[in-house]
Amino acid sequence: MATSRQLRRAPVLVCIGGLPATGKTTIARELSVELRAAYVRIDTIETAIDNAEGRFGQTNKWHVPPGYLVGYDVAVDQLRNGLDVIAESVNPLQVTRDAWCDAARRANAGLVEVEVVCSDQHEHRRRAEQRVLDIAGLTNPTWEQITNREYEAWERDRVVVDTIVLSVKESVRRICRAVDGLKCCEACRKPIVHRSHVACGVCISTSSGTPCGGRRRCGRLFHVSVQRVVPDLLSRSLEDAKGFYGRVLGLEPVMDHGWIVTLADPGRPGAQISLMTHDETAPVVPRVSVQVDDVDAAYASAVREGTELVHPLTDEPWGVRRFFVRDPDGNVINVLGHR
Repeated sequence: MATSRQLRRAPVLVCIGGLPATGKTTIARELSVELRAAYVRIDTIETAIDNAEGRFGQTNKWHVPPGYLVGYDVAVDQLRNGLDVIAESVNPLQVTRDAWCDAARRANAGLVEVEVVCSDQHEHRRRAEQRVLDIAGLTNPTWEQITNREYEAWERDRVVVDTIVLSVKESVRRICRAVDGLKCCEACRKPIVHRSHVACGVCISTSSGTPCGGRRRCGRLFHVSVQRVVPDLLSRSLEDAKGFYGRVLGLEPVMDHGWIVTLADPGRPGAQISLMTHDETAPVVPRVSVQVDDVDAAYASAVREGTELVHPLTDEPWGVRRFFVRDPDGNVINVLGHR
């Protein structure tokens, strides 16, 4: 008979990344409390190293920034002790993301990758310029430094948390569902995936790439979580339409690509409408845009249902992954997720 130690699930490394001032520290702290997990923050490690270097900091030439290297090994130690670990950093490059993945492998742990974003640029800038630092010696980056820093687009699945759309508690719940998905894999004796896949917590078998039986044993049903719904209105003149909605409803632009403008209530940034003269890459203007936590899962559902696809699943140059479907009444729906 298996002992309780043998039946205990493997620990999970949750890597939370994203640009400064998106809200990742607040989420990471709340998540560590919720999961009773160890918390590894790269800002804390790097600031401590800088303080220890003192006046020698300008002359030390690191081959690799030491904060991340220390963080990887500290995380591995905690995982090997059976603790879940929340690792928080900007995690801007493919090489750093791969290194966190390697840390999970070294500790034989599961991995959930999370990207925290702030989809409202004006709100992101306000947070950056007004945030109060909680680490002595840490320097607050300027807005220009944040927007100009090197930050590579993600090339694999992860849980995307938009702090304009989700509260801290909602963000934590979403990440917990992904962690629960790895628990499902352990319960089903399926291989643990060393990367995130579906934010709703449905686990994926590494051998087949399909959902494993864990969701049935756990009583979970596959679903996609809707993050935001925005009406899309066809406009002959974006300037006239912006003026109208500004004067009558007090809405202000939060995104402007020339052919599409998104307006929002300054007091409730999640309350939005979009105005479009045309669609830059799709053949039609949709009636509504629906942002989901896992656009690939939504696309798979649409294909499985035999829904008419108006625009294929596409990585668009402005940073979203989307597809268009037609509902039973002929309405075209833009289903998207942030990359």
